[in-house]
Amino acid sequence: MARLPAARADLHIHTTASDGEHAPAEVVGLAYEAGLTAIAVADHDTVDGIAEAQAAAADGGLRVAHAVNCGLRVVPAVEISTDHRGAEVHILGYFVDPQDEELLEFLAVQRASRTERAQAMVAKLCALGYHVEFERVRELAAGAIGRPHIAAALIEQGLVPSIDAAMRNLLGRGCAAYVPRRKFSPVEAVSVVRRAQGAAVFAHPGISGRDWLLPDLMSAGLAGIEAYHPQHTASQQQRYAALARAKGLIATGGSDFHGPHWEDNVGVGGVSVTATVVEELLQRLAAESR
Repeated sequence: MARLPAARADLHIHTTASDGEHAPAEVVGLAYEAGLTAIAVADHDTVDGIAEAQAAAADGGLRVAHAVNCGLRVVPAVEISTDHRGAEVHILGYFVDPQDEELLEFLAVQRASRTERAQAMVAKLCALGYHVEFERVRELAAGAIGRPHIAAALIEQGLVPSIDAAMRNLLGRGCAAYVPRRKFSPVEAVSVVRRAQGAAVFAHPGISGRDWLLPDLMSAGLAGIEAYHPQHTASQQQRYAALARAKGLIATGGSDFHGPHWEDNVGVGGVSVTATVVEELLQRLAAESR
């Protein structure tokens, strides 16, 4: 008898609650089509997409063609943007309580900072001759405002060809229209996730290049490292998975899916881990709560 393929989980997906191109319910449908058994809705600085995704999963992925309700699990998650000495470091929080008051207040401050930054970047763009309206940026952002929404406004007016071109030439760190925003530290983010009953994970460390933060993050309660990510090379994936094992941490992974118009898009499930990772996270939380 042929062995059944291992159940897979994509633990890093974005929706229109932040800067994703698909609504939470649509993401659930894509997960069904990809044959996944678990996903994590991990929007930037918001938990607003979780309830819709969980409701859609309970409804069989909105009855997507060919989908059978196999009990798709939607892990409540969030991706928190932080800063460390001028470098952006992201922390993923899994199984956070979406109703936790401290977490919600923390994320509200993060989103307010996003809005202030977007206004400042639009002002810079206008001064450079790229005339976009902040109100249009706000309209394009169904949820938390991010640089991709500014890029979308530029694309809409034919001022840049793509989101990635906008980031490379105008909106990225060091570019003419870039504006830093007030952020908390990675250690603070880990602590907030822990107090919201969640498991904190160092997101795509190969991008931030801040491996030396691990001891401090672990002291704050870090549970894992995102080893498997579209922007990690095969050798980086192996190295971070080995590092996680050596440190007694959980190696997680996911597609970091935003939508088809992103340059590094691999699709929902394009990068995944075995579904047992979800259980490992739950077991870690259960052990820490004893």
